[in-house]
Amino acid sequence: MSKLSDRIIQVLIRKDVSIHAQLFRFMSLLGTIAMAVGGVYTLAEGMEIKNVAALFAGALFMGMLFWAGNKFQQYDLCSFILMSGLNGIFLPVTFLRSGGLKSGMPLWFVLGFISLFFLLRGKSLVAGTVITIIADAYCFYTAYVHPERITYMESESVVYGDIIVSAVITIFLTCAFMFIQITLSEYQRKENEKQQAELVAAMNTQSRFLANMSHEIRTPINTIIGLNEMTLREENLSDDIIENANNIQSASKMLLSLINDILDLSKIEAGKMEVVPARYETGELFSEIVNTTWIRAHEKNLEFCVNVSEKLPSMLYGDEMRIKQVLTNILSNAIKYTQKGSVTLFVESEQTGADEILLKMAVIDTGMGIRQDDMKYLFDSFKRVNEGSTKGIEGTGLGLSICSQLVNLMGGQITVDSIYQKGSTFTVTIPQKIVNAAPLGNLNYNSSSRHQRSSYKKSFEAPEAKVLVVDDNDMNLLVAKKLLRETKVQLALAHSGMECLKLTAKNNYDVIFMDHMMPEMDGEKTMDLVRNQQGGFCRKTPIIALTANAMSGAEEKYRKMGFSDYLAKPINGILFEAMLLRYLPKERIEYMIDPDEVSEMDGFRILGQKKKQRLIVSTDNVVDLPNDVIRQLGIPVMHYFVNTEYGHYEDMVEIHSDSLLSYIEKDQYAKSEAPTVGEYETFFGNLLEEAEQVLHISIASGSGKGFENASQAAAGFSHVQVFDSGHLSSGTGLMVMHAANMVLKNKDLDEVLQSLEAIQPKIQTSFILDSSKQLYRSGLLNKQVWKMTEMLQCHPVLALHKKKIVPAAIFFGNTQDVYKKYIHAQMARWSPIDQKVLFITSAGCSKETKDMILEEVQKYKKFDQIYMQEASAAITSNCGAGCFGLIYMLQ
Repeated sequence: MSKLSDRIIQVLIRKDVSIHAQLFRFMSLLGTIAMAVGGVYTLAEGMEIKNVAALFAGALFMGMLFWAGNKFQQYDLCSFILMSGLNGIFLPVTFLRSGGLKSGMPLWFVLGFISLFFLLRGKSLVAGTVITIIADAYCFYTAYVHPERITYMESESVVYGDIIVSAVITIFLTCAFMFIQITLSEYQRKENEKQQAELVAAMNTQSRFLANMSHEIRTPINTIIGLNEMTLREENLSDDIIENANNIQSASKMLLSLINDILDLSKIEAGKMEVVPARYETGELFSEIVNTTWIRAHEKNLEFCVNVSEKLPSMLYGDEMRIKQVLTNILSNAIKYTQKGSVTLFVESEQTGADEILLKMAVIDTGMGIRQDDMKYLFDSFKRVNEGSTKGIEGTGLGLSICSQLVNLMGGQITVDSIYQKGSTFTVTIPQKIVNAAPLGNLNYNSSSRHQRSSYKKSFEAPEAKVLVVDDNDMNLLVAKKLLRETKVQLALAHSGMECLKLTAKNNYDVIFMDHMMPEMDGEKTMDLVRNQQGGFCRKTPIIALTANAMSGAEEKYRKMGFSDYLAKPINGILFEAMLLRYLPKERIEYMIDPDEVSEMDGFRILGQKKKQRLIVSTDNVVDLPNDVIRQLGIPVMHYFVNTEYGHYEDMVEIHSDSLLSYIEKDQYAKSEAPTVGEYETFFGNLLEEAEQVLHISIASGSGKGFENASQAAAGFSHVQVFDSGHLSSGTGLMVMHAANMVLKNKDLDEVLQSLEAIQPKIQTSFILDSSKQLYRSGLLNKQVWKMTEMLQCHPVLALHKKKIVPAAIFFGNTQDVYKKYIHAQMARWSPIDQKVLFITSAGCSKETKDMILEEVQKYKKFDQIYMQEASAAITSNCGAGCFGLIYMLQ
């Protein structure tokens, strides 16, 4: 079937015609063949010559239509002629001359009806159906009322033969038509999928090109703006230098704006533009817009009037960048197309809900206006209205098209009222959420001259802070170095991801700024390697992406990658310092002015305080993780307690396993105790000051009251969840490491929980005891059983089953031999072991014993990382001296 359809496609299918046309070609060809076969059969049966002639005439007629359709490309007309001739003339005549109802002709009528719906469409289908119904009705009427008009076949055997042949031909043609229809539809579907794949590939190529172009163009602009800002920071500059520097700044921003227009339109057309809301100061937004616009209006001797409502909320939540882009574009157009008179900006708000307003912005100009005929083209890309009047006016013709689409994305509306030669009014309304409802008051804007400059004010120093900047471009590194010079941080520079990894392996940096797009190893890959660097000092260090790909959705995009934050290039010096201040440890900062004043400075106010982590993974100290791992992964730990005859001690802070063993050897009382509900509540409350959500991973619920107390404490918080690991000691530790690494990659809570559920049954947690004496002390064995196990040199193995500690096996013999048997049983198992990490967690084992265990393990498996971990005092109190466990994960 597949080979046959492929051959049909190769020989007959034409890509330049429709499916209906393809069906006509097939059906007319098959019809020609079928009628020719019918003619040969009737001739062989000795029927009247006129019947034979009719069939051959039909074959000739269909063959000529096939030729004409291909020759003149009039497939719809030929299809209609074919079906009208077939159903309206040929079949009725044949019916009357070939036996009427006492023949195979009724089957041909069925075929005629089926063919109609394959070949015709629209009005042709309606007309063809009417013709066919009339013709068939006439035939049946004649057969019933005037049977004498019908020429019947000579014998019954001829009738049966005709019916059989007609049935075969009808079935064959119907199946052929259906097969052709299915084949053509499948072919069309594959072609559409192929074109769709090519379109997606082309769009992806375009997106990559846009990203690369954005990066390559913004990189030199970053250098120009950054170094120019350093020039403006210098003291005692002449007016000429200040004017030149301001002109450079203005031209650079204009160039950046033009680039943004082209990139934005491409992203909108590709469906990749998104609105990213954030809080913003309305005063700052409109002050900046007014100051920028005033300069251009002043250059053209236009009056620029501003009327911003004093009742406007002082802080809103929306996409400030896009609002600024829309309003700046409209104001820029108003100034461009106004030769004399004025441009006026009105801004007001209308309360639409308890915490929502409709922001209304109107721009009125006295320019040339827009003809009514041109209004429909106003928001078209690359289209400029009033072409004759706008020659010589700069611009790409993209501005209003982008504005319209951006306003729609923000859920707003843009309208235009214009009178030709008198002026225009553009009105934009956009819904915004209220962050601070305090009235804006009088807008503080300054229509200053270009000879003025913004003064730089040092806000803080951090001479003890270590900061790393990673960028493959030397000029970008120079700009970063100069912009951070006044902060006096210890700045290290890396030209590549590989150089960054060498530095993070040796130094502990407080903050890392990393270029997103670098050759060989990009920022995302480098960040991921830093987060997982064995022995690295920066696994938990905040990493901020420096990106020239400034686009909507950037913050969410980079956070999902695992970056702590991002800064868009060209880098603004004030925002650069503000971002650094946000993530520097408080003890490293030396404020030059009052900290409250810093928080109100430009840039610092926009960025706000350090954002909370989305998710923190916490646990208890009894999970037996190395301190280095806890520090590098930033895991907050809640400590258990150990009760003895001499007091209540915090585990691994006030008492360690070696001290506890001395109690146990003297047969003195020692028992572990989980934190209370109140202590967990305090612990979780503190964590929620740093994170939006807390996931606390507890040891198995059947091994004490830790899970129960933590769960009761978590019930008082909406954003704290306690997870029962179902394991003890480093078995739980493996799950904590897994979850913490997922958090570093910015996985959300549901993803982490789902992954923990998946790996829980794969983790193997077990311990072999040197003796069963501690089980006797804990009340798990009576004295007689304990004495018997001592006499038989029994060494029990404890494991976790259904979240409870249960005896898993017993080995007999001396300690060294038993330890080797246990190692063999664990390492030589049939189930494949994940050889990334192994914990050898022990309590009271000598160095010689530990070395023997490690050597024996390495005879069986080569693990990427083996942790020789000393068990916590709480775990030791349950196992006693000389116990150890091999804890790992199955594949």
